[in-house]
Amino acid sequence: MAAGEAVKLFGMWASPYALRVRWALHLKGIEYYEYEEEDLRNKSPLLLQYNPVYKQIPVLVHGGKPIAQSLVIIEYIDETWKNNPLLPEDPYDRAIARFWAKFAEEKCIPAIFSVFSTVGEDQDKAIKEARECLKVFEGGLNGKKFFGGDSLGFTDIVAGWFAYWVPLNEEVLGRTLVDERDLPVLKRWFQDLLDIDAVKEILPPREKLLAHLQGFLEKLTGSSSNDMAGEAVKLLGNWASPFVLRVRWVLRLKRIEYEYVEEDLLNKSPRLLQSNPVYKKVPVLLHGEKSLAESLMIVEYLDETWKNNPMLPEDPYERATARFWAKYADEKLLPAILGAAVKTGEDQEKCIKEVHAAMAHILAVTTAFLMDFQVHEI
Repeated sequence: MAAGEAVKLFGMWASPYALRVRWALHLKGIEYYEYEEEDLRNKSPLLLQYNPVYKQIPVLVHGGKPIAQSLVIIEYIDETWKNNPLLPEDPYDRAIARFWAKFAEEKCIPAIFSVFSTVGEDQDKAIKEARECLKVFEGGLNGKKFFGGDSLGFTDIVAGWFAYWVPLNEEVLGRTLVDERDLPVLKRWFQDLLDIDAVKEILPPREKLLAHLQGFLEKLTGSSSNDMAGEAVKLLGNWASPFVLRVRWVLRLKRIEYEYVEEDLLNKSPRLLQSNPVYKKVPVLLHGEKSLAESLMIVEYLDETWKNNPMLPEDPYERATARFWAKYADEKLLPAILGAAVKTGEDQEKCIKEVHAAMAHILAVTTAFLMDFQVHEI
């Protein structure tokens, strides 16, 4: 394909993956390309058409042909426009550049993300692990100014956004990940990257990105102005209870720190009997001075109190549908499963048929939903 054909990039202003591609285009001197800003909550039909597999940005369209995934795009740009090569000519050096880019992508990014999506002891552990990972990564510089040597190369473009995003996330979080004491080489690399005009010219506005990261962090960790969400959480449960397991799953998905108290159901504690005097069962959630019983009610309470990672859809009809099937599972499917496990003979056969019927209902609705979803997405 001719390098002179029309170029179009689908991106989003705060995406470091789109920024990588914009850096590559800029370093190659490809200034005359069309940029399409995407609303990731309302993706355009063109984006879904050009990237039907991942449905993500960035997507580069060159001469009408789409290329997705930022690392694939960068290599395509480097192979199509021969000036200012991003990958070395020597096969071994090219392999090393790809190795460190892959390390940044598969090891460093998840480690960094973990720091900014955890709290308390989990965050302390995440910081330690991320620093160990980044220490290995900075070793890839091996005495050079950049991974590409004296100028930016493939790995610098892939991981260069760390230099801008990490300090801003540190500011939002009030914790330090990269400092001159533990990671002096990486810290210097950060500064050297941000001193390059071609890098600085395309960076998102600092204050706008800072506010975006603050909002993203609140969604991720559930930190917000909701004072109630910040109060102590305790869960009374039993290790073998699927109803307790439900609640623990939600607590985990919501990244809520809590104290777990194991209950002996043959010798129930005074606290359990006091907290749930009606049913005298687990689970019981203690939040601040309030106690809540019944797993489905607890799950909805958690979802309404901690707004991150919502369990229920925003649309009222879809919320009602989700509640309907949860109730169906509890009132129809669960008794049938328990009956099939404990009964014998004809009674057991009857329960097994009821399980099959209930599962068939759920499967039919799920299949119809997925087919409808695929039609709308395509």
